[in-house]
Amino acid sequence: MEILTIGNVPIEEFEIVYSFRKDRLTKPINSNPTILDSKIISNEPKSVGEHLVVQDFQSSNYADVYSRAYLKHSNGAIVY
Repeated sequence: MEILTIGNVPIEEFEIVYSFRKDRLTKPINSNPTILDSKIISNEPKSVGEHLVVQDFQSSNYADVYSRAYLKHSNGAIVY
């Protein structure tokens, strides 16, 4: 993920959220995951630039995985 600029409100956290299903017989998953879905926590510094977050989904044998980055400001605002 990439943080382009940091404004006046500090970044509290940035992570990857994802949703998945083990097989295609399971009900449809959320194709736009939110913070209510599963998270991959980033330990990267909250600074401008590109940040790498790695998760091994292949060993989990998921049929489908949807993911997206988000950040949460210290005022509670969430940006995907």
